[in-house]
Amino acid sequence: MSRQRGGWLAGGAVRGRRWLLPLLLLLPLLPACGFHPRGAAPLPSQLSRVAVENVRAGAILRTELATALESAGAKVVAGGGPEIPRVRLLSENTGRRLLSVGSGGKASEYQVEYQITFEVLKGGQLLVPPQRVAATRDYPFDRSEPLAMEAQQESLAAELRGLAVDQVVRRLRALLAAPPAAEVVGQ
Repeated sequence: MSRQRGGWLAGGAVRGRRWLLPLLLLLPLLPACGFHPRGAAPLPSQLSRVAVENVRAGAILRTELATALESAGAKVVAGGGPEIPRVRLLSENTGRRLLSVGSGGKASEYQVEYQITFEVLKGGQLLVPPQRVAATRDYPFDRSEPLAMEAQQESLAAELRGLAVDQVVRRLRALLAAPPAAEVVGQ
């Protein structure tokens, strides 16, 4: 069996990529069906200006949520008046639980869970009742490397915080999205 030579356009590579042109022609139709890459859907107009308020959460969480909201198109303002929606961070919790025990009855795997509870108020009115989002990760535990395990736990906490912040933004999009307009039926 002989191989074709003569470069990329000699036939083999072109025949193998016949699917590429139809795919490229269909690509612009994806947004028409409602598909958006994660994070690309716009925030509801109610959140065009928003304040982020810490009630019982850490400053890092507040900063990360404010950054995520700005990346999604909101203008985050300090304080604000009654006309500005306030995302209130009610709590931030991290927990760890034992998943498995190795030989000798020693822990060999843990699960870390990170939770955020938040609500949205505007002018004293509750727009979004308290919501809880959580992110979890499993990780192996090795008692012989305590410094590495501490660094791994800190890294996991930062990763889980980022995942939970993304969930908060997606939840706000979903809960505050404008309801579909009612159809007017002909008389």
